[in-house]
This record gives sequence, structure tokens and C-alpha cells, in this order.
Amino acid sequence: MSIGQINFLRKNKDQLIEDILEKGLPFVASYLEKEINRPILITDNSGKIHYSGMKYIENTSFQFPSNIKKGNYYFNKKKNCLYYPIECRGTNVYIIVKNLTKELVGHTIAVLSSAKLAIKCYFLSLNSIHIEKDYGYGLKRLDGSYYFSNQINISEITAMLEKRLDNHKLYFVEIIESDTFDPNIDWQAVYSYALEYLKKTELDIISMAWPNRLVIFVSATCYTDSQEINPDWPKLINKLQAELENTFNIVLSKGIGQVYPSCSLAKSYQEACISLTLSRLIGKRNFVQRFSDLGFFSLIFSHDTGTLYNYCLKSLAPLLDYDKKTNGELLTTLRILLDSSFNYKQTADSLYIHVNTLYYRIERIEKLLGVNLSQMDIRLNLYAAIKVWDLLNIDNL
Repeated sequence: MSIGQINFLRKNKDQLIEDILEKGLPFVASYLEKEINRPILITDNSGKIHYSGMKYIENTSFQFPSNIKKGNYYFNKKKNCLYYPIECRGTNVYIIVKNLTKELVGHTIAVLSSAKLAIKCYFLSLNSIHIEKDYGYGLKRLDGSYYFSNQINISEITAMLEKRLDNHKLYFVEIIESDTFDPNIDWQAVYSYALEYLKKTELDIISMAWPNRLVIFVSATCYTDSQEINPDWPKLINKLQAELENTFNIVLSKGIGQVYPSCSLAKSYQEACISLTLSRLIGKRNFVQRFSDLGFFSLIFSHDTGTLYNYCLKSLAPLLDYDKKTNGELLTTLRILLDSSFNYKQTADSLYIHVNTLYYRIERIEKLLGVNLSQMDIRLNLYAAIKVWDLLNIDNL
């Protein structure tokens, strides 16, 4: 897949995001129905229908099959029904397509994936509106997966904060985020509790909140001539996390960016987001992850987005190109195979295919990439490239 093709796909995703923000969910849903020539349902994790191109009525509930697996698409062969999940703040929303033949599943998934960020932005925007109306935190905007992207100016960031940053100090960003989104949790109470706790520390910190997420900007200077992090901070923030989990019965994780001047605060936020997303991509829950402790991933993500895309394409372009032309699933197969440490049975079961089909796909992958997957250095490079690719497409960095 060429750089031009990747840019086209990214532009299409961007256009769908603009469409969903300006014209609403029905407009994007209609686009998907036209592309796959099938009606669709869009529901949240509870089954509440947000869009229906079928006989179901919006705002009613849809019953999911009991054997649906979180994080993986599920195709019910008997009912010819596809369940396509989109991860959103630790839970899934679903696009459901009925009357679909097995031969069209690959093409349908490719079309639905182009709208993944747009659908995610829609559900995040619902949460952000709820927060702004009910909680009154004074946030000026909440742009889905575009939080603090490289294009946002630092003045826009500081405009959203309750108090001004000191241009003469260094800061780092720490994000405390729930591992799942529970609509029954009173996030106003969570934020108020955290805010009162942080005020009592008498440290130089600034906080703000989104649904499921508490963002803390911490001054890294104990004194005006020092660049050290206050040694009491880790103990204080760990205690806050424990109290929030016990008080509100939630499970939290933390991502921590590196220290920067206030003018580069967006970089620290981005690093904290990467720390959270990458850790979840490899299956972690209830964790504390510093960007500086991500090993070679911290070196990889120190590069600009263009360099990261080139790195991924150098390793994965033949698979991406093949999957696009044939509506194949070679990249998905390789991802699951690497995640399972080359457990063939587990991989085949996850993909709902026979193990012989898996062997065929592995042979095809090796031929396309010109590699031997039995070599550890090859596995490591492909594992890293896939994780970077996935994170770039999740967070739109």
C-alpha cells in the first residue's frame, strides 16, 4: 500500500468525522448502508439502538448473542449476521449487519472500519455533552480521539484549564482513566472527590476531567532552580487512585507522560495517551504505565507521525495491500497470532477458522513479506509495527 493510498484512507476517515459532527449519525450510517448494500444497526454496549436501518426502533434495546466476544468481530453463520465492535473508553459499541453472506464479510469489515473513528467520536461526543451540561467543568471543546493532537496550539490547551500555566516551569501530564465505561457511575462525584483530594496536597497541579478520564498537569519543579519531580507525588496519586477505586467501585489505570516546558505540554499529554492505549492493546488492565518505561516503544513514538507511518508501511504494506485487494484478513491473522505467542489453536478459534486455513494464511504472509516467522527478530519487528499501526489508527496521532 502506497503513501498516497494511506493518505486517501486517512482523508476519508477525516471526512466521515466531519460528517458525523456536522450532519449526525444517520448521515454516516446511510453512507455505510449504501457502500455495503445492507441495512445496519448501531448500538451502544447495553444494546440501546442509536441508529436503525431495519425494523427496530431507535432508543429501544437489541439483544446480543451470548457467545459474542469483546474486541473481536463476530459473524453468526446461521443467521448471516455480523457484529462489528468499536472500542470506546474501555467498552464496545456495535455496528450490526444482517442478511450478509460469508463471502462479503471481509469487504463489509473494510467499509465499516473506515467509519470507526467517526462512530467513536459520535459516542464520545454524547458523553462530552453530558459532562458539559451536567458537570459544568468549563471545557471549551472535546474532540473525540483528537484530544491534544499535534495540530492543536498550546494556547487552546491552556484556555481549557482552570488556571494559567507558569511559563517558567516544567510540567508532565498524568491521566487516570477507568478501564471500562459504566454509565451508572456519577463522574461528577468522582471528579469532585479527586479535586478536593488534590487541593489538600498543596502541590502545584492543575486538573481537568472528561468522561472516564481525569487529566492532571503536574509541576515538575520543587524549586525555581530545580527540574525534579516532587518525591511525594507518586505516593499521593497512588493513594488517590486507591480511594477512588474503593469509594466508587471502579477499576482505574494511569498513563504518565514525560517532563516538558509548558509550551510543549501537548507532547506530554500525547505520551500519556500512548501509554494507556498501547498497554491496553497488549491486554493490560489496572496498570500504571510511564511513557519512559515503554522500552523500544518509547523510542519509536519519539518520532513524528509521518516517520511512524513509513515504519509501519515498510513492514506491513504488502499485507495491507493484499487485504485491500482481496478483502482478506492477513493482517488480522498475524496480529492475533503474535498476540497469542503463536498459539495456533487459540488463533484459529479467535478467527473462527480451521487450523489448516491458518497454516495457509501463515504461508501466504511469509511469502508476501519475504520473511520466516519462526525467527524471533522477525516476530519482534512485526509485533512492534502492528502495535504502532493499531495505535496510530485508534488515537489518530
